[in-house]
Amino acid sequence: MRSYEHPGWGGWGGWGGRQAVAPDDPHRWSNRDAQDADETGAKPRDYAAARWFSAIQNDFAARLRWSVSSYADANHAPRARINQGLDIDRRAGRPVELTSRVTDPDGDTVTLDWWQYREAGTYPGTVDIRRKGNGTVHVKVPADARPGQTIHLILEAKDNGTPALTSYQRVVITIV
Repeated sequence: MRSYEHPGWGGWGGWGGRQAVAPDDPHRWSNRDAQDADETGAKPRDYAAARWFSAIQNDFAARLRWSVSSYADANHAPRARINQGLDIDRRAGRPVELTSRVTDPDGDTVTLDWWQYREAGTYPGTVDIRRKGNGTVHVKVPADARPGQTIHLILEAKDNGTPALTSYQRVVITIV
């Protein structure tokens, strides 16, 4: 998820969700002050971290299984790649087409979902993500986007193994 690149980007590794600068100390980052919206638009306390809990718990369960079984008897996360790369520069009003390549080491069926991580990006609006099939999406950078703003798109690849495991890739579109 690349959250190591910036604490405000969020993700499920290491940081415990998306971080925001503490209002009383500009040198301290905390998920306490990060307000992420759930699918209903509500902003539950600590959702910046809680949105990842299911994937984290399943990953942990799989790792426990790995410690007591053979490779073939445990589930492994799918591998996702974005063919165009993870950093894209684009002018306002211009299209972006993203294609993914996803494999699963266990041969499980993988379900793909693309979504905009609005809180991580600096463009204040919503982008229209049009799915074209086979993991390909088309996004048009909004005409009102300003140079320097960013749009964060997340590819979520979830297998149907036991436990179901999820991999993520983040594409950052920077408006030039």
